[in-house]
Amino acid sequence: MIKAVIFDLDGTLIDSAPDIHAAANRMLADFGKPPLDLPTITSFIGNGLPKLAERAATAAGLSKDDFAQAIAKTGIYYGENPTTLTQTYAGILPLLSALRDRGIKIGLCTNKPYDPAIACLNDFDILPFFDAVVAGDTLDVKKPDAAPLLKTIEMLGETEVVYVGDSAVDYDTAKNANVPFAFFTGGYRTQPDEFFQECWHFDHFDQLRLRLVPPRAYLFDVDGTLAETEEVHRNAFNAAFDRAGLGWQWSRDEYRDLLKTSGGKERIKKHATNIGSPDVLSDEQIKDLHHSKNEIYRDLANSALTPRDGVMALIEWARRTGVTLAICTTTSRSNIDAFVKRFWNCAPEDIFAGIYCAETAPQKKPDPQVYCQALDDLGLSAQDALAFEDSHNGLTAARRAGLDVIVTPAIYNSHEDHGDATDCLTDLTQFMRKYCDAT
Repeated sequence: MIKAVIFDLDGTLIDSAPDIHAAANRMLADFGKPPLDLPTITSFIGNGLPKLAERAATAAGLSKDDFAQAIAKTGIYYGENPTTLTQTYAGILPLLSALRDRGIKIGLCTNKPYDPAIACLNDFDILPFFDAVVAGDTLDVKKPDAAPLLKTIEMLGETEVVYVGDSAVDYDTAKNANVPFAFFTGGYRTQPDEFFQECWHFDHFDQLRLRLVPPRAYLFDVDGTLAETEEVHRNAFNAAFDRAGLGWQWSRDEYRDLLKTSGGKERIKKHATNIGSPDVLSDEQIKDLHHSKNEIYRDLANSALTPRDGVMALIEWARRTGVTLAICTTTSRSNIDAFVKRFWNCAPEDIFAGIYCAETAPQKKPDPQVYCQALDDLGLSAQDALAFEDSHNGLTAARRAGLDVIVTPAIYNSHEDHGDATDCLTDLTQFMRKYCDAT
């Protein structure tokens, strides 16, 4: 179990390249040299400000005789404005807060000199989170030497640690210190992903938070998330239409479009409107038609449904490790009963601590009602739970409830925009490999 997390600073906690860029170009201007562009200066970050100033001076054509002055000027100019253009990466504050709340110690190991490093932490109101700071001038050596990281570990008084960074320097530092490494892909690295072997990759700090501070509850959508049910639902709808003599048949393309509307009865109404006959069925007839469809669906589900990859293993792992499980769906309770009977041969309550569905939360997704109801009923904060969804509507509902969301797009939802998800994965097997100590 991780007892402490140690962070690099530039390119990991903060995007400081714009201020470093400004300081370096101000130095170059003093020598009558044209400015270097931001990507060039950014590529020099990683071995400390003096080395960056040397690299900038070299790129601008200065002689080695000018290096000492270039280093001094860059340090002065950067010290005057270390955070004017700098900002923290998204998700940093929630991550630091979650680590502190779980009693996990936090350290900083950076090649940036101590004074500007402390100034950056202080200016962004995150200095109080840190239990130890080792900077580029704390010791006689810098990263990738293992000594700065080992010194940080010593100051924290913990041995079960992970180092979080964004560059080859950070990666090599962790290897040299024999410390697990978490690689932030959105920083200043100049090497391809393949360079960073045997470490955990992430592109947003919400993902790191999920890994280091696991949620206490999993809230599952059903259709498309736990199983590829929508084709079974489509066939059940079409069989119900035949039984009612309506002559309707939903193609896969039509059904994909109708899935933008949450709820079976609502889709029937939407289809009637689409074909220019919004009043062809009364509300009572739609209710009866939907009931018929659900009866057919339950019969089909007994033979046609199989869980998506990773579903059974994740739920078994969660039960074994004490994670609370709940269902949060807009489908009907009868469909949930059929689904759980098919997979586990038991009642839903034998697996899930709460069942929240069309009957308990009539406001359909993307309304967050079903998720808010689950959080309230289970006595959870949004920060305690993680939602699993397959669709844009479900993602929106969970996000509106303040939840982190893992999206595993189903066949009918693969075309949708899931950019707001905490992570978008192929299936729950991939989730287990990335986030659980289970495989």
